[in-house]
Amino acid sequence: MRQDLVDWMSCQHGMLELADETFHLALRYLDAFLLRRGPENFLARNGAGSEPVPALPLGALPCDRALYLDGSHQPLCNKLKRLGITCVFVAAKVVEVCAPPAGEFAHAAEVSTFSRSQLLLAERALLRELEYDLYHPTCSSFAAAYVSAAAATVAKEAPVFNKKHMIYETETDPVRQTAEVVEYVLEASAVARDGVAFAPSRLAAAAVGWTLARFFALTWADVPELRKVSGYAETDLAPVLSFLDKVVADFRAAKNSRRTRGGFFADEKHARAARAVWQSPLHSAHATAQARISYDQ
Repeated sequence: MRQDLVDWMSCQHGMLELADETFHLALRYLDAFLLRRGPENFLARNGAGSEPVPALPLGALPCDRALYLDGSHQPLCNKLKRLGITCVFVAAKVVEVCAPPAGEFAHAAEVSTFSRSQLLLAERALLRELEYDLYHPTCSSFAAAYVSAAAATVAKEAPVFNKKHMIYETETDPVRQTAEVVEYVLEASAVARDGVAFAPSRLAAAAVGWTLARFFALTWADVPELRKVSGYAETDLAPVLSFLDKVVADFRAAKNSRRTRGGFFADEKHARAARAVWQSPLHSAHATAQARISYDQ
């Protein structure tokens, strides 16, 4: 249920051309709301324009998977769409300099009975449920700080490594590429339910470390600024790095599988970063280690 809703929210967020921070803040509202209310209680309640929806249980995921890819779960219902777009609407008011009007958000809900006035009523209900606690740090804001801290090292090391391994075009700014790939990895991890278990700062640090290792063969120890700014040691990030490996592998499997709809929307929204991930020769820890040995030599 959450996996499809987050992917749908990513699609609507992209159509409205909102900031990445808006999307991640909306997810904080969504998870907080469902945690307080309970998905079963929320879906079981009658509401205008929809009937009660059963929350069907899903089987446990295999240990090497982070996403449900078989397409056997129930379709996204109107109740969840209304909740999702309301979270995006409130987050946009907090983050965006000039947010779209309420009518555009109501139309983006893709529910014919959901009007602007109903969106404003849903906004009030969400605010009451969240007790007006709207300012939360997100993995996107942490990631921006971490990429900035690592920028000097990346700018120095990446061009030499790229020239030897031909990962990117020579005119590509490696710091910008790092930020793009990190944002793609974070959005991909947001789709997976297990990502909720990690603190936003820890998830962001792991995403930056994952990107630097896979693309530039830079280990956490090679960028001491990251340890200083984030406060995390490499051992703290090991479980999150393993989670990110599974997420990225599942995203690729979803894009190549005929049983699914052809991948998740994050692949389209961050198309350049997604292509870079698939084209990079450093898909595994072993490949990263071998590339680092070759680079050092």
